[in-house]
Amino acid sequence: MSTRRKIKAGQTGSWDTHPFLRSEKVVLRVSPDELLQMERNRVTHRFDNMAQYLRAQGLKPTPTANERKQLTALLGATFQLNKIGVNINQIARRLNQGESLDDEVSVTLKQIRMAAQAMLDQARNGGLK
Repeated sequence: MSTRRKIKAGQTGSWDTHPFLRSEKVVLRVSPDELLQMERNRVTHRFDNMAQYLRAQGLKPTPTANERKQLTALLGATFQLNKIGVNINQIARRLNQGESLDDEVSVTLKQIRMAAQAMLDQARNGGLK
């Protein structure tokens, strides 16, 4: 495999400072839904074309074990927050129907507050317990 220098850096766009010609090709098969999602991500992240976007994504450094733990904790917290939101909606519905706060609802609200505080503390500690 030989590497040839570009005539001038940035031939593929002003953002591209890579000095060598890209002569290798990668073929990737995706479903229509995956392609649509990739295109949405490309536009969201303001890449001019799919090649730029995929190159940037593929050349990212591999996440460390700590970063993976943080992501896992964030996903878990998101799931728990969603469950809390469901509980709050149920409580609000009962209150809007004229029901008063009984002991069960008060206990549930305290549990929600404690769970939210625990998740906030965990997020502040980088997802590590």
